[in-house]
Amino acid sequence: MRETTISRRRFMKTTALATAAAFQPLFWIPRSASAAQELRVWTYNNFITKEFRQSFESETGIRIRVKLIDDQGKELNLLVAEKPNFTADVVTVAGHRFPQFINQGTIEPLDESKIKSWETINPVYREADWMIRDGKRWGVPILMGSEGMAYNEEKMGKVDTWDVMFDERYKGKIAYQVQDFLSIAMQYLGYDGTMVSYLKRPEVGRRAVEATKNFLIKHKHLVRAFYDSGAQVQQMFINEDIWVAQCWSGPAARLIMDGFPIRYTIPREGGFGFVYTFSVVKGARNRENAYKFLNAIMSDPRQGTYLTKATGFVSTFVGAEKGLTELERKASSLSQEELERITFFSPVAVEFKYKLFDRAVEEIKAA
Repeated sequence: MRETTISRRRFMKTTALATAAAFQPLFWIPRSASAAQELRVWTYNNFITKEFRQSFESETGIRIRVKLIDDQGKELNLLVAEKPNFTADVVTVAGHRFPQFINQGTIEPLDESKIKSWETINPVYREADWMIRDGKRWGVPILMGSEGMAYNEEKMGKVDTWDVMFDERYKGKIAYQVQDFLSIAMQYLGYDGTMVSYLKRPEVGRRAVEATKNFLIKHKHLVRAFYDSGAQVQQMFINEDIWVAQCWSGPAARLIMDGFPIRYTIPREGGFGFVYTFSVVKGARNRENAYKFLNAIMSDPRQGTYLTKATGFVSTFVGAEKGLTELERKASSLSQEELERITFFSPVAVEFKYKLFDRAVEEIKAA
């Protein structure tokens, strides 16, 4: 067995420095003496790199105040609780969650007259159906990810099935994020994890969620931990507390880039895909600064490169992959066969889905 020589300290250091090499300011925006000099952003860890933040603040005089989030549902609930006096100007929203954020009156459509150019964003993302509602875009897509399986290859060999998540041999070495894994478990059991097919048959959908909930409770004794953030699952893999987990592609890719014996795959039963966006909060106090921020992010494809290096997720920026090393490209890519196993989360049934999921998640945790 190959000895793992990368410590937690080295892992955290390399993650923090992933985007530092050869970084130079990529944009220039004149300061405005009358402008409010702050921008409040709610986002995930490393979605705003240290280097981008320093350059943006230096060039604009606008201080970015970051509040880290780890869950879309929690973020939405916090925004709803604050309405209409939001403490954020820009929030990070997964595209399939747009209907919830829009219907709750927490984000507003982009004022595209303030967007200098969309050319850096791949048209696959900027023209996607889920991006547009009532003829308007509701965010700037920045990163694409998938939800699959990460596992320790040295401990488990090659794995391509979700069966291992319910295998007694791996008792105490399994972890997952309950809400996200619920969709995967539904697919695994032969149900529709997107819930779209149940919109006209809601009772069938309720029974499917109930059956999946009971299945997960039955196998709960195998689980080492339910986690909330990418950093948590990364640390469990580093410590070898777990060998296998339902995981987002970004955190898994970061582990691979840093030399840990982790593999990431979309098992044969399938996985899910999603796109993260930066969206402007409805009635944002610092709206002008929000658009300066969005334009700065989209100012150069290298911004996308740095985001992939920092997060492990695939950039939506045209040409961003050109700045990646061979290892970084390998860590953040999937085979054609794996790509064909991905189902993108749909915004169509999101309200119906999470109404049932939120209750099921609490019952699984409490069981």
